[in-house]
Amino acid sequence: MVQFHEHIITELLEDSNGGLVVLSSGLSLSKLVSSLLLLHSSSQGTLLILSPSSASLKSKINFHLKTLNPQFNQIPAEITADLAAHHRHALYTSGNAFFITPRILVVDLLTNKLPTSKIAGIFILSAHSLSETSTEAFIVRIFRSLNRGAYVRAFSDRPHAMVSGFAKAERTMKCLHVRRLHLWPRFQVYVSQELERDPPEVVDIRVPMSKYMVGIQKAIVEVMDACLKEMRKTNKVDVEDLTLENGLFKSFDEIVRRQLDPIWHTLGKKTKQLVSDLKTLRKLLDYLVRYDAVTYLKYLDTLRVSESFRSVWIFAEASYKIFDYAKKRVFHLVRLDGVKFNESSKGVKNKKRKTKGDDKNIEEVDGTSSSSSNAGLILEEVLEEAPKWKVLREVLEEVEEERQKQGMLREEVLAEGEDTDNGIVLVACKDERSCLQLEEFIMNGPKKVFIPPLFFQQNLKKLTFVSGHCLGSNSSLESDLNTPQNSVTRKAGGRKEADKEMQVIVDMREFMSSLPNVLHQKGMRIIPVTLEVGDYILSPLICVERKSIQDLFMSFTSGRLYHQVETMVRYYRIPVLLIEFSQDKSFSFQSASDIGDDVTPNSVISKLSLLALHFPRLRIIWSRSLHATAEIFASLKANQDEPDETKAIRVGVPSEEGIVENDARAENYNTSAVEFLRRLPGVTDSNYRAIMDGCKSLAELALLPVEKLAELMGGHKAARTLRDFLDAKYPTLL
Repeated sequence: MVQFHEHIITELLEDSNGGLVVLSSGLSLSKLVSSLLLLHSSSQGTLLILSPSSASLKSKINFHLKTLNPQFNQIPAEITADLAAHHRHALYTSGNAFFITPRILVVDLLTNKLPTSKIAGIFILSAHSLSETSTEAFIVRIFRSLNRGAYVRAFSDRPHAMVSGFAKAERTMKCLHVRRLHLWPRFQVYVSQELERDPPEVVDIRVPMSKYMVGIQKAIVEVMDACLKEMRKTNKVDVEDLTLENGLFKSFDEIVRRQLDPIWHTLGKKTKQLVSDLKTLRKLLDYLVRYDAVTYLKYLDTLRVSESFRSVWIFAEASYKIFDYAKKRVFHLVRLDGVKFNESSKGVKNKKRKTKGDDKNIEEVDGTSSSSSNAGLILEEVLEEAPKWKVLREVLEEVEEERQKQGMLREEVLAEGEDTDNGIVLVACKDERSCLQLEEFIMNGPKKVFIPPLFFQQNLKKLTFVSGHCLGSNSSLESDLNTPQNSVTRKAGGRKEADKEMQVIVDMREFMSSLPNVLHQKGMRIIPVTLEVGDYILSPLICVERKSIQDLFMSFTSGRLYHQVETMVRYYRIPVLLIEFSQDKSFSFQSASDIGDDVTPNSVISKLSLLALHFPRLRIIWSRSLHATAEIFASLKANQDEPDETKAIRVGVPSEEGIVENDARAENYNTSAVEFLRRLPGVTDSNYRAIMDGCKSLAELALLPVEKLAELMGGHKAARTLRDFLDAKYPTLL
C-alpha cells in the first residue's frame, strides 16, 4: 500500500459519519477502495457498494483484493434482481461486502426488505455523477433517516467533474449528508513524495506537422472565427463565452447548448446550424491529427455531400482551403513532362487521369474518355504519410534493435535458470481501454517505465491544457445536515401541521427515472410494485402514464402508447398521459414556425390530436420539469382517496375465474366475445366498435347480410372477407 493511501484511510476512519474523497486521476482509486474493504470486519455489519457504471473499476477492485491479500476469500459478490427477496435478506444480514445496483437497493429500502440496522455503511464509487435527483441521493436520504449511525463514503477520481456547475462539491456533500471533504491532488505533500520517489523516465517526441496540415488547421480556425462572429450577432447567447480560445475545448458545445436549450424552439435555422457547424469544425481539428490523409479527405467529401445545402461553414471564405489542402495531401496534377501543374494559374475545369491501354494512352475525365486541350495532365498520387506514424515506426524499430542486442544476454540468463521479463512495448491510443492498461502498468509495473509522449508541435490542442481547478482551500466544510426545517403556518410559527401522508403507487420500472426521488422529497410515501396498467396510481380513480419526450416519440412509432392508453381507459375513470420535459430543455416540441396547418402522419402534434379524439376521457398533462410534476401530482391527489396497493396490483391481471379487476368494459360487454370478434378477418381497430353497436351477439353477426356488414364495417371489401370466412365449409373426413 502506498503511503498517501494510508493517510486517506486514517482520515476516513476518524470520522464515523463518512466523507467525500476526491483524488486526482491516476492515483489508483480501485486500490484505495480495496484496502478499505480488507479492513472491513463482518462484526461491524454488512457493507454495500453501489455498483459503478464502469465494469472495469469493479474488476480492478477484485483484482487488487487478491493481490494485496492472497488469503482473502471474501470477494464481494453482486446482488441483482435475479435473487429472491429472502435470499437478498440473508445476504443483507451476513456481514460481508456486496456490490448492489441502485435500483434494487432503493426498492428494498422502500419496501422494508433491507434491515438497515445490520448495515455498517455504503460505498459510492462515482460521486461526481451525483445530483439532487439521482437514485444514489435518494438511497442516502432514506438510509440516513433509518440508520444515522452508519457511514457513507463516496469516492471520485475526476476532479474536473466536481467543479462543473455552481458549488458542485458542496451540493454533492449535501446529497451524501457528509461534512468532510478529503482533497488529494498530485501536488499534495504525501502524493508528490510518493510520485517523485521513483519517477518514470519521460522523453518528449515532438512531431512537426506538414505544411498542408498547418494550412488546414489555420483554415479551420478562420472558419470557426467566422462562425463565432455570426453567433455573436444573436442576442440569445452570452458573448463572453464565444471566443476562439473557448471553441477549442471539448466542453464548448455543452456551454453553448446549455445556454440555448431553454430557448431552442425560438431560434432560427441559421443559429441552430451554426451550433452544429462549430461542433463539426472541432471534430475536423481533432481528426486532422488522428486520421491519415486519405481517410481525412474521404471524411471531408462525406461532409460536402451531406451538409452542402444547409451548412454555413462550407460557404465561408476560407473553407475552400480545407478541401484544397486535403486533396494536395493525397494527389496533385502534373504534366507529362513532370512539371507540377499550378491550378491557380490555369483554369482547368476537369481533373484528368491518364490510364495506359494496350496500344495507346486514354485520358479519363470523371470516369469517361475525353480528348480536350489539357490532354497533357495526369493525376499523380502523393499519399502523405501521417507524421506521427513515421516517428512511431522509428521508435518501435529502435526498440526492436535494442531487443536484438540484448538477445544474447537474455539467453545466458535463461541458461542459468533465472527468470527474466521480456520488455513490454505499449502504444497508448485515444481509447479508454488502452489508457486503463497503460495506467495499470505504470502503477503496478515491476520496473521503471520509459514513456515517450508523442504529440504534434504546432497542434492547437496544447493551448487547451489547463493547470486544473482547486476545489477549495478548506477540506472540512461544516453544514447543518440534520437540522429540521421549521414550517410557518397561520396558527403559529415553527409548528408543523399534522397532514395526512400522501401515497403514490409506483411501477418498479419507473425507478430508472428520477421522479420517484422528487416525489419522496415532496413528502409523499412511495410504494413500489409491479403494475400491469399505468406507471403511477394516484388514487382509485386516477392512473398516470408518464412519457419523456424521447419515449413519447418511440411509443408513437411502435404503437405501444395506443395500447397503454386503451388499457388505462378500460380500467380507470380518469386516465392521464403525462408528457414530461427536461428542465434544461425548451418547453416545446418544435418552434411555432415549423407547425403546419395540415394533419401529417409523421407529426407528433397530429398524432396527439388523433389520440385525444379517439379517447375523449384521456387527460393530457404537460410538465416542465420533475419538480413541476410533483406539484401536479399533489394537486391531483387533493380531495382524492389514497390508492389501494392490493387492488392496483390486480388491475389488468385475470384471476383464476377469468375476472379482471376494475374492468369497466366488462360491465357493458362480454370481453371474451369482444376479443374473439377482433380476431375475425376483416375486423380492424377502426370498425369493431361499430360492429358491436350494430349487433348484440356473435350469433346475430353471423346472420347479417353482406349489405348490412358493409354498412357497419365501412366497406364492401371488409364485409366480403368476413362473410366468406363465416360461410366457409368445415372440412370433414367423410
